[in-house]
Amino acid sequence: MNGAMSQTINSKISPAITNSIVLIVEDDRDLREALIDTLQASDCYVVAAENGEAALKVLATQHVDLVCSDVNMPGKHGIELRHD
Repeated sequence: MNGAMSQTINSKISPAITNSIVLIVEDDRDLREALIDTLQASDCYVVAAENGEAALKVLATQHVDLVCSDVNMPGKHGIELRHD
């Protein structure tokens, strides 16, 4: 990511989540990587899972401050994840 783009993205992310641990749950690999890159550029610690089942395993072993989840995923989708 070039410096100008990073500057633009960083200015749009709330300082309240800086240094937070964020769990990204996204089955689309390219989108998941883009979200990870964006949040890491904003000084967030990022953990990623490719589906709801993998996210539950992460949540069972690690504290996170925020979960950002896709809704439409194969297997356990985002709404089901929220209820678990």
